[in-house]
Amino acid sequence: MNRYERRTKAIFLILLMLVMFSGCNSSESEPESSTNAEQKTLRIGMATDVMSFDMANYVASNDLVSGYWVYDTLVRFNENLEAEPCLAVSWEQLDETSWQFNLREGVTFIDGTPMNADAVKFCLERAANTARAESYSGFIDHVEVVDEYTIILHTKQPFAATLNNLSNPINCIFSPTAYEKNGGDQGLVNNPVGSGPYKCVEFVINDHSYYERNENYWGEMPAIERIEVSVIPEESTRLIALQQGEVDLIYAPSPNEFANIEADPNLQMIVSPRARNVYIGMNAKSEALQDENLRYAIQLAINPDEIVDSILEGQQRKINGNGLIPIEVCESPFEIGEGYNPEKAKEVLAQSNYNGEPIQFWAPENRYMRDSQVAQVIQQQLAEVGINAELEIIEFGTLTSSLGAGGNVMCLYGWGFTTMEPYTATNQLLASDSVFNYYGFEDTEADAMMDAAAGMTDPEEIAEIYSEISRRAIEDVHCILPLYYMNNSYASTSKLTGVWIMPNELIDVMNADFLP
Repeated sequence: MNRYERRTKAIFLILLMLVMFSGCNSSESEPESSTNAEQKTLRIGMATDVMSFDMANYVASNDLVSGYWVYDTLVRFNENLEAEPCLAVSWEQLDETSWQFNLREGVTFIDGTPMNADAVKFCLERAANTARAESYSGFIDHVEVVDEYTIILHTKQPFAATLNNLSNPINCIFSPTAYEKNGGDQGLVNNPVGSGPYKCVEFVINDHSYYERNENYWGEMPAIERIEVSVIPEESTRLIALQQGEVDLIYAPSPNEFANIEADPNLQMIVSPRARNVYIGMNAKSEALQDENLRYAIQLAINPDEIVDSILEGQQRKINGNGLIPIEVCESPFEIGEGYNPEKAKEVLAQSNYNGEPIQFWAPENRYMRDSQVAQVIQQQLAEVGINAELEIIEFGTLTSSLGAGGNVMCLYGWGFTTMEPYTATNQLLASDSVFNYYGFEDTEADAMMDAAAGMTDPEEIAEIYSEISRRAIEDVHCILPLYYMNNSYASTSKLTGVWIMPNELIDVMNADFLP
C-alpha cells in the first residue's frame, strides 16, 4: 500500500468513526453492480473528488463538477459557451439592474417537492449572502417573486456577466424543503437534493462518489445510467486502471504517456483548453515576505518556460503575453516585466533585508499536472539565487483550507475562470475584501477598476482594465507570478463517445455513450 493509499484509508476510517459524509441517499437500496452488462455505467478515475455538495460553500472546483450533474441552474452554457434555457425557459433584461426570468413549469426536485419561484429566491439569495460565493453571486441584490413561475432578479449594479454567473453550479437551485429537513448548511454538504439529470446515491469523502440517472428528470434523458467516480491520486495508477478496464475515463495522465495512449487502439486522449492559470502566490502581508525586493527577486528567479518545456513536456500552455487571465476568457495583453533573469534576481535580493531564512512554500500534490515536481524545480531555481524555500507538499483539500485560514507565505496554486468572463475570478483573487485574496494585494484603484469593468461590454475597454490590474499585482506589488495556463487532459477507452470536457472544467455527459 503506497503512502497515498495509506493516507486515504486513514481519512476514510476517521470519517467512518465520526459518522460523517456517508451515502448521499443512504435510505436507498444499493444499486446493481456496474458489471451489469445491461447498465451503462461511466467509471471515472480522478485525482480528487467532490468534497462538498453545498455549492455556495464549495471547497474546490471538483465540487462544481459533481454539482453540475445533480443540480440545475436557471441557464446553462451550450457548446458555443452561450447561455441557453435550463430551469428558466426565457428571460428579458428589463433595465440595467433588473432581469425577468420565466421558469420551467412541472419540474420537481428528487424529493418530490416543486421547483418554483420561491425555491429560486431562497437559493440565489442564500448564495448571494455566502462569503465563499460572493464573487459568483454577490452581484444579486434580491429576487422578487412575481408569481409561482416568474421572478425578477435585481442586481446591485449593472452586471454584464449576469447570465454567465447564473450558469455556474454555485448558483444552482436545490430543494429548500430538503435543506431544512437535513439540517441546513451542514446537511447540504453531503445530501444534494436537486433536479439535475443525476442523483447522488453514495458519497465517501476522499474515496468515491456514485450517481444514478434521475428517472424523473425534466429534460432529455442521458444514455449513461450511472456514474462512478473513484479517487486515484497517482497518475500512473489511474492509467493502469484505464488500461486494465477498471475505469473508462481518467483525469490527467502523465504527459510522457500521451503518445502511447494515442497509439493504443483501445484508448484515446481528450485534450482541450482549460480556463485556469497556475501561479506562484506570495503573501505580501506575511512577515517573511513583507520586503518587496524579496518578492521581486523570487519572480525573477523562476523560469516558467523551463517548467512548461521540461517538467510538463509542453502539454500545458505558456502565458505568452496575456497576464493572469487565460486567453479564451479575455484577451488582456500584458508582458510580464523582464521575465526570468537570475542575475538580476541576485542583484535585487542583495538590496533586500533577506538573510537566508527559510521561507515557507506550500504546494499541492496530484491537483495540477506534476505539481509537486514543479514545486521542487521552483525550489531549486530559488536556491540557485540564494533563496531558501522550505517546501511542504500538502494534500489539496488541506492546502485549500489552510490558505483560507491564513498564515500562508508562498504557495503554488491555480485559479479557474469558470464563468468564462474575467470579472468573477479576478475579483476573487485580487479584490481587497475577497476571502480568496491570499496574497495581501490591496489596491483601492484596482478595486474600483474591477467594479467599473463589471458593467462593461466593450472588449477593448475590458482588456485594457484587466491588463492594468495584472500589471499592478505582478509588477507593482510582486505578489503573484503566473506560470502557465492549463489544458484539460483526460484519457478514455476508445469506446466512449460524446463526453465534453468544458473549458470551465465541468464534465458534460449528457451526450455520452459507449460504442457497441
